[in-house]
Amino acid sequence: MSDTIETTEGPTVSQLAETWLSLRDRAEALVSERPDDPGAVANIMHEVEVLMIEIADYLNKLNHQRYTAERTHSKRRNAALSVHGKSYGVTIARAMADVDALPEQAAWDSLRAAYHYAEDTQKALQTKHYGLMNVNKNMQSVMFERGRRQ
Repeated sequence: MSDTIETTEGPTVSQLAETWLSLRDRAEALVSERPDDPGAVANIMHEVEVLMIEIADYLNKLNHQRYTAERTHSKRRNAALSVHGKSYGVTIARAMADVDALPEQAAWDSLRAAYHYAEDTQKALQTKHYGLMNVNKNMQSVMFERGRRQ
């Protein structure tokens, strides 16, 4: 069996990694952005919304790769277990199968970690968006009150 992840469709893991670098950089820039006027708040809110949609699409593709890696790991481990199970006891056969499937386990773990990191980034963007909505609401309220008093 090969040490690479079998893919049936969609982008490769390396293509997803390149996509993530761009998404991550944009997300970090937006999270650290501090708008100073209502127009900037609206623009940043729109950029955050667009990026959250792109990250959701990325998570969907990454999840597909994650499940593919899990199936690959399971196939490799079960194949090794059937080979080693003929010659050794269950405990030793399982341990040997686990060792044989380590490269697939590492790929699967890596994809899981990438998924959770992207998910946490999306949560940070959502928090930023909620904060911007509150700021926008407060600015509109102040502008409305100022207009009523004059």
